[in-house]
Amino acid sequence: PYNAASFDLLQKTNKKISIKKLMEFQRTRYEGTDKDANLPKNAKVRPIGTVEQEHAHVIQIKENYPKELGGILWVAMGNAEHSQYVPIFGPITDTIAPYQVPGDQYTPESAYWTMRQVSALSEINRNLYGKYVREYNDLQEKTILKRIDKELDAQLIQAYKTSTEAGRQLATKLSMEYQQKAYDDAT
Repeated sequence: PYNAASFDLLQKTNKKISIKKLMEFQRTRYEGTDKDANLPKNAKVRPIGTVEQEHAHVIQIKENYPKELGGILWVAMGNAEHSQYVPIFGPITDTIAPYQVPGDQYTPESAYWTMRQVSALSEINRNLYGKYVREYNDLQEKTILKRIDKELDAQLIQAYKTSTEAGRQLATKLSMEYQQKAYDDAT
């Protein structure tokens, strides 16, 4: 139930769930149900997608990946409702500079604070601003997922077959490209 006092950390389903569905699950505010947290009458309903989320993750283990690559960590900086999930491929060796900015004070040089700012603005008016941020992020995520399936999986697997170092370099390069795109989009 949506209002349970606690939830099991790990749960198992009897059917496969897509990565995109997991992303949307972490964003849900029960839109389209009688518990829709966006409606004034449901002010006490605590949705899954809340402003209190600092970031969200989905861990995707890919069976066809070499063990050194493992899978993909999908990261949404800021709350999942208005943040774009970015793929981090396996054991990367670096991130873009905005992902390395420490601290708990706002600075525009920080990927976290830049993306958090988009979330904050979107939450001011979900219909006027947030709706379009969600639509844009949805399009970006679907494009990324399609590219991974059609092209990047094969490239990463081949790079790791060449050498672990070649695989790490490609994983790092691709991860940084997606980090930069998400940061630029948020900026």
